[in-house]
Amino acid sequence: MFVPFIRNVYLCLIVFAGTHVSGGNVDPINVYGIINQSIHLKLSVDLPHPEVYWNFQSHIMASYVNKKFSVIKKEFKERLEMMDNGRVLRIGELRLEDSGKYYVTITSNNTVYEASYNLTVYEPVPTPSIGITKKRDNYWCNATLNCSVPTNKTTLSYTWKYRHRDPNFQLYNNTGNTIHVSLKNDSWDTEFMCIVQNPADSKNVSEKINCTDYNGRGNSSRSYYVYLVLIVIAVIAVIIALAILVHLNTRKKKPTQGGIPPLTENVYREPQYIQVTTFRPNDNREEWNNSIYDSSPRHQHKAVSIYATVEHPSNRNR
Repeated sequence: MFVPFIRNVYLCLIVFAGTHVSGGNVDPINVYGIINQSIHLKLSVDLPHPEVYWNFQSHIMASYVNKKFSVIKKEFKERLEMMDNGRVLRIGELRLEDSGKYYVTITSNNTVYEASYNLTVYEPVPTPSIGITKKRDNYWCNATLNCSVPTNKTTLSYTWKYRHRDPNFQLYNNTGNTIHVSLKNDSWDTEFMCIVQNPADSKNVSEKINCTDYNGRGNSSRSYYVYLVLIVIAVIAVIIALAILVHLNTRKKKPTQGGIPPLTENVYREPQYIQVTTFRPNDNREEWNNSIYDSSPRHQHKAVSIYATVEHPSNRNR
C-alpha cells in the first residue's frame, strides 16, 4: 500500500538531483481492444537496466525492477505479462472495465521516460447480412441494399464497396447501412460488399444484385410460379390418364345376358346383328316342318329358338 508513495518520493529525489526527464509521448496513444482478447502496450525507447512502473488511472498496477515483474493491482492478477526487457506490457482477457488511461515511467542511468495510453475495449462486431429489394424497369435495375447486424450497436460504422467483372473491390461513395443503386442491364451482376466495423474489430459480407433472373416479384415468387406450373402439368397428366382408362373400359365386351350371345365385331370393326326367331309346334312354316321341328311327343309343347347371323352387306363381298 506504500508503493505509490515510495515511487513518487523516488521520482522527486531524481528530479531534484538533476536527473534528465524525457518528455516521451506528449499526447496519449489511443489503443483499442476486444473483449476476451489481448493488447500490447509498447514503449519506443530501449534503456539499459530499466526500472518500469505502470499505472492504471491513478493507481500503480505493476512494476519491473531488477528484471523482476510484480503485479500489484489485484484486478490484473494473472492477466499481465512483461515482455522485451520491460518495453512491452501485455494485458490479456480484456474486460470492458479495463478501458481507461495507462501511464508508464521508466528510469535508467538518471534518465526518466514517461508515456501514456488511452485504452478502449469493445465488444466483437456481429456478423452482418445484406437484404436486397429489386425492381426492374426495362434496361435498368433499381435496388435497395440494407446492411444489418443482429444487435443495434451505436458504435458501429458502415463502408460499402463494389466490383463488376473485377477481382478487386472499389470504394462506393455512399455511407450508412442502406444504399440505393441503379444499374444498367450490362452491370446487373454487380457485387456489393458491406463492411461493419468499430475501432477494434470488423466484419464484412457481400451479395450480387442478380437482376438477370429477376421477374419483378423476387426470386421467391419466381420459385413459387415454377412450382405452380409443375403442379398444373401434373394435374393435367392425371386427368389424361384417367380419360384413357375410362375410354378403354367402355370398349371392353359386356357379359352375355339372357342366353343371347354378345355383340361382336369383325376384323373391320363393323357390328354384326343377331336375328332371333321363336317357333311353336303349331307354326306352319316350311323350314320348320321340313327340317327343324321334330314332331315327336317330347317336342310338342316346347318352343324352339333359331338364331341367325345377319352380316353387313359389305362383308359378304369380301
